Amino acid sequence: MFPTLLTFSAFGLLVLRVFVGLVFLPHGYAKLKNPKAMAQGMGWSAAAISVLGFVETASGLLMILGLLTQWAALLLALVMVGAWYHKIFKWHKKFMGDGGWELDFVLFAANVAILLSGAGAWALDSRVF
Repeated sequence: MFPTLLTFSAFGLLVLRVFVGLVFLPHGYAKLKNPKAMAQGMGWSAAAISVLGFVETASGLLMILGLLTQWAALLLALVMVGAWYHKIFKWHKKFMGDGGWELDFVLFAANVAILLSGAGAWALDSRVF
């Protein structure tokens, strides 16, 4: 429908990557900053929260840089599957509202899109690999 916009597909992947990374950075950092408090709220051990925080922070940063992007997208997609599991089956949250899993759903889809599409031309992956 808008074929001339397809010339900007690399920019589209850059925007998607950067915004996905920017979502995960603060969530991961919060877990690293205070794992005990997060562990109490989630019912996990502080060590598990620290690992999750590291994965979210590191993958978010890699996503922004476009470095090891597909690996980061795979890890973040798996994190979202874990979030679904907890929100749906353990915490009985609905799709929307009050801690719902609609954002997790979109973030899963975004990470799968990046996993399948790659980082794009405007990424360190295209320079390094």
